[in-house]
Amino acid sequence: MHRTQSATTNKQFYASPKSPLAKYRNSLWWWLVASWVFLIVISKKHEYGRLWLPIVFTYVVVAIFDSFLKRRLPYDQPIVTLDDDGIESLLFAGAIKRHSWGELVEANVSKFKNMPFIQFRLQALVGVIDDSMTWTGINPARPVLPISSLSAEDQIELLEIINQRLGFAQSTSKSTVNSSASQSANNFATNPLAEEKAFHDQLEAYAPIAWITWLLIGVNVLVWIAMWHTGAKIEQTPPEQLLSWGGNTAFDVQRGEWWRMATAMFLHGSLIHLGINMAGLYVVGGVVERIYGHLPFTLIYLGSGLIGNGLSLYFGAQYAVSAGASGAVLGVTIALMVGMYQHRERLPKIFSKRRLSGIVLFVFYALLYGFINRGIDNAAHIGGMLTGCLLGLLLPERLDMESFKHRVKKHLIIGLSSTVIATTALVSMSPQATLNIKSELKNQALLVQGANSIFHELVLLDLDIVTFRRGQMSAAELNSKIKNTYLSGLKQAIQQLSEVRLAESDQRLQMLQEMKLSTALLVSIFELAPFQKPGSGKTQPTDLERATLIKDKLKAITARILHEGHKVRRL
Repeated sequence: MHRTQSATTNKQFYASPKSPLAKYRNSLWWWLVASWVFLIVISKKHEYGRLWLPIVFTYVVVAIFDSFLKRRLPYDQPIVTLDDDGIESLLFAGAIKRHSWGELVEANVSKFKNMPFIQFRLQALVGVIDDSMTWTGINPARPVLPISSLSAEDQIELLEIINQRLGFAQSTSKSTVNSSASQSANNFATNPLAEEKAFHDQLEAYAPIAWITWLLIGVNVLVWIAMWHTGAKIEQTPPEQLLSWGGNTAFDVQRGEWWRMATAMFLHGSLIHLGINMAGLYVVGGVVERIYGHLPFTLIYLGSGLIGNGLSLYFGAQYAVSAGASGAVLGVTIALMVGMYQHRERLPKIFSKRRLSGIVLFVFYALLYGFINRGIDNAAHIGGMLTGCLLGLLLPERLDMESFKHRVKKHLIIGLSSTVIATTALVSMSPQATLNIKSELKNQALLVQGANSIFHELVLLDLDIVTFRRGQMSAAELNSKIKNTYLSGLKQAIQQLSEVRLAESDQRLQMLQEMKLSTALLVSIFELAPFQKPGSGKTQPTDLERATLIKDKLKAITARILHEGHKVRRL
């Protein structure tokens, strides 16, 4: 809301519900509630009791942060007042809330996390040191005025008035010669906020809705929800599920399943993986789609993902299932950087500086995180960025509409053809994969299932033996359970282990052999006809000597299985 006390001299600016800060505050609560609903929906009934702690914790944190934001949105009083003498605002950092026009030299606009602020520079005054290296971070010689509480129109008007006031003060200053005064007045005439708004209005006129970006986000989210519904977990999607849904592996692609390079772009290994990629796409996707157009943006996204996955065939996809939209998102991000660099003279400075710093930070973090963490497919990241850079240089931007209309079709054809050729070349020349990940995952699943079956049967048998020794189960009942339940379970485990095919160099081969041997020995014990010794209350096999040897051997092997069992479960 904007109110005026005097048409020429005095102006007061009020916080607006349409301001960036108010919108950010509202979105904060919407995202919080949406997160709670999502947690409740995906959780099982027996897990509801564990949700109250994270819900209460996040509410307290957001409420504390919101109270800080609310203090910057006082709708019932002016937050900035301008008059003939100076500028006053309760939002000025530090104890001084008013400055006269005569003591202000210049005003520069910048943004921090998309929140604009004006930084003034004071005349050199006695006792005021131009130094921000204090424990508060406040520089008394450069007062800062946050303006994110104002609407975009009020921000522009406020800066316009400040520029006029400072330009007039400089031009009439007795200590300033005419030439320098004129130059100063010209410097104050620019309004970067107005330039940025005009630029954003121009982009939105090109594409009021960045529907390709929203479509890609929707497809990625829906695919993850479908995967979660069929067994994926929030913290990790099983590799066998990623593979069955179209994850990228060199072995399968080289045997004709080229489609995996496309489907892998829409699969994610966890909810955090999905969230990071979609947040990145949301931040840069709309801007790139408006700058390059719908079809060129689609080519940048899909081309970066395809070539990134093609380069992965030489590295990560040789040994693991590769999946994720990171390569495509990074390609879009680099394309934005290229477009901004090519049109740097025509872009608003405040837009360019903020976007470039954010892009550099995002790309640096993505690469650093990939290099320091195992399991991150950096080859796909690098391939996506290289593709985004080249396509960004090739495809025309709509910042020059005449040039765009004449060049877009031709350059789209060139870009599409180059992407297809490069993808084909990467697949054709990739090193021959020796690891069949699909077969490896099948062996791994059989090994884990067999081990779990053995452990399960052993636990149940121990419970029944304890029950028998307490006199709560007869020998006949125990014998019947052994023959009808445990024998069939152990034989099924042997069958599962027999289907496992491991290479001679595989470190799990020895453990597999010992597991099969121990299970066979256990079956041999159960197949001996037990009987109940009169007066002892214990069952003993008919061939007591053989049973003793088998038990001793079994104990040694079982100890090793239990010692190395955690390795099997981690595979």
